[in-house]
Amino acid sequence: MTAERPDPVLILCKSAGWDWSIAKAIIMVRPGGARTSSQDLDAIHADFDRLSPTTAQRVMRFWQARPRHRGRTTDEGGT
Repeated sequence: MTAERPDPVLILCKSAGWDWSIAKAIIMVRPGGARTSSQDLDAIHADFDRLSPTTAQRVMRFWQARPRHRGRTTDEGGT
């Protein structure tokens, strides 16, 4: 959700069946979202409209299935 690009937000919203107004609201409250130009929002909206719910759900399943390594240190478990 804090990524520079809005794609993860679009995928989440589309997979949940939410409409553009919700996706736009989430994009606008992200860090830096208030600085998003109207031209950028138009392009993001077009991307949202092109994204199919099926594709978004497939990406969500992929994200959920992949291992989580973020935040782990190489020294976990002690030495």
